[in-house]
Formats: sequence, structure tokens, C-alpha cells
Amino acid sequence: SVCMASLVTESGQASPGPGRIVVCGGGIIGAATSFYLAQLGVGANVTLVEREGVACAASGKAGGFLALDWCDRTALRPLARASFPLHAQLAQQFGAERIGYRSMSTYAFAGVQEAAMSISGELSESGADAPSAVQHDPPSWVDGHVTHSHFLGSGPTVAQVHPGHLTHALVDSATSQGTTLLLATVTGLERGEQGQVTGVHITDSAGSRVLAADVVVVAMGPWSDAAATTWGVQLPRITGEKYHSVVFQPRTPVGADACFTTFKHSDGREEAPEVYPRPDGTVYICGGLDHTPLPAGPAEVTVDAGLCHSLSVFAGSVASQLQGAPVLAQQACYLPISPDGFPVIGPVPHTPGLFVATGHKEWGILNGPATGKALAELIVTGKSSTVDLELYSPARFMASKMQPLQG
Repeated sequence: SVCMASLVTESGQASPGPGRIVVCGGGIIGAATSFYLAQLGVGANVTLVEREGVACAASGKAGGFLALDWCDRTALRPLARASFPLHAQLAQQFGAERIGYRSMSTYAFAGVQEAAMSISGELSESGADAPSAVQHDPPSWVDGHVTHSHFLGSGPTVAQVHPGHLTHALVDSATSQGTTLLLATVTGLERGEQGQVTGVHITDSAGSRVLAADVVVVAMGPWSDAAATTWGVQLPRITGEKYHSVVFQPRTPVGADACFTTFKHSDGREEAPEVYPRPDGTVYICGGLDHTPLPAGPAEVTVDAGLCHSLSVFAGSVASQLQGAPVLAQQACYLPISPDGFPVIGPVPHTPGLFVATGHKEWGILNGPATGKALAELIVTGKSSTVDLELYSPARFMASKMQPLQG
């Protein structure tokens, strides 16, 4: 199998096993892959390379909403159904409080900035993913200008986690099992005569060098394909869709109610903010789609104060406890999106030892654990038992295009 890098020992005997593994990217996908590699007993073989900091991009700024069955009508169903229970396992292992994990109730509502305005009661795009919706009053803390409201469900099939805390916990666990975390930028791929991976070029404060590797995993979110292009490897086109979020600290905590909304501003603009109260008493609200192109790296991501202000106006209009509440963070991140909108996970054609895992869009936190576990199984044993990754293979975009150069 191309998945297995067979190592030749000094005695000339081939030894089974994945050999030296370099995981590129310290977001939820790279963190989960490293964690599950360590769980499979090869943690000491793994180096996790991250250029800015663990969870510095979308994995530190996402909402962390988890649902068992909201992806059932799409190709994500097997991944989501495998991943949702893994979150509960991780909460047990790390402590629910440490990673901000808990069950939630879910609502959808339509709101307006001024009471006299009207808006259609259509469910927002995300809210429409819920398997059922019944007309229902909003949670008691949503006491502002709400025109329509639905209850989407609660209990064992919906939950939340703090994405940054989870990502850090996964990395901490991997490093405690022998994995090396390296702050460096991967600048290229070293390849052998058959095109197989033999290492990565890295640059850090100590300069540039080659890190030997038998397996390389590209888990760099929306930066995955740009990096791979500069390395001379063709991957599916991964783009980034930019969203903003604001974190509020209300004076008294609100209920554990995730809200998917549509909202009309007094100037007629409509948006679809999502609201996630967290166990630490903060309230996370995201929205603010922005078409600014993906910058060179996470450190260059800019925040549009106007879009964040718009989310604050929404918050104060629908909930009195959020009116004038202190703002702890205003931030933006890019969600990685593949050409067909579904994740790209698995071995990269024509480059033995190279794997990719990106393109998870708005379900990256939900599907991070199953992606990492399945990929770790594939790398270590040659087969993934958690999820059949064939469905998400990068080869689906490349069958006609990616032919090795002749001569």
C-alpha cells in the first residue's frame, strides 16, 4: 500500500510501520491527527510543525457547535456520525470543563433592529440543517425584537466545545506521549527517485534545514493548496471563506441555547448570525461574511470593525443582557473550502507518503476528531476503520488531471 512507508533498518531488513511522520498545521485537524497517531503508539515518531501557534487561525476562532445528525442529508454523514461521539470521549478524557464541552438546546429565530420592522420567518441556512423544527418561543434571555422562533432540538444529539481549548488539549496530550511540537514554516518537500516523500524543508529561528520524513500530512486549512503548490505538489484548489466573530461577557450568564438566526438591520441589510453561549459565561456570536482574499498566513488576517459592530448591534437588539456587554474579542478567520464543498482527506496521488486533510468548511471542529483518527489509522495500519475515507479522497478531483510527467 502507498500508505505504508516501509523503513529499511541498518541490517537491511524492512521494518513495518509508518516511520517518521511530519504533520503540517497546528489547527484542529493536525492536532487530532497527531493525538490519534500517539494513541496508536507512534507518538515518538511524530513532529507537528506549526508556523504561528497552535489553534492560531479558525481552530481558535470558530464557534464549536457539534451535531450528530445535522449533516445526514449530505456526504458528511459518515464523518459526522463517527466524530460526534468522539467529542464526548475526548471530554471524558480531558475533562469537559477544560475543553468547554456540554450538551445544548438549539433554536432558530428571526429578529429585527427596530420593533416596527418585519422579516421573513425562513430558517437561516445553518438552522435548516436541523432534522426538525417546531414553532416555539425563543429562550427566555432572547427578550428583544424577535418576530419568529423555532425550537430545533436538544439533548444527546447537539453539543458544543471550545475549539481552541480542545485543539490545545489534543496537542498537549500528543506531546506528553513523545510527539515534538516545532514552531517553524514548511517551505518545501524533499522527494526520492520514485517521487516518494523523504522529508520537508523547514525554516525557523535557527535557520533552514531538512526534516527527514517518511510520511507528511498537509493539514493547513485554507493555506494547504498554496503551500503544496510552492512545494511542487498538485492538490485540489482550497479557498478560504472569511467570517467574523465577537465574544461578549454578559453580566449574568445566559442559558445553554445555540441560536441560528436571520436579522434585519434598520438600513434593510440582512445577515444570519449564529449565537453560542459558552460554559465560561461568555457568548460567542459569528457572522459577517467578508470577501477579502486569503492573506499569506494567519498572522496577516485582518478584522473589519464595521462587521463586528454589526454583530454587536444584532446582539443588543435581540437580548437585553448583551446590550452594552463588555466585548472580550473581535476576530476573523477563514474556513477552508474544496471545489465541491466537502473535505479532502487521504493519500495524495503520485506522491507516496503524502497525505492531505483540509476543506472541512463550517464543520471542521465537529469532524476534526474522526478525520484525525481515520487518517492516523490509515497511516499506521494502511486502513481506516473509523470512517471509510475513500469518499473524501483527493483523487476525486485529480483522476483526469494528475498524470506524472513523462521523461
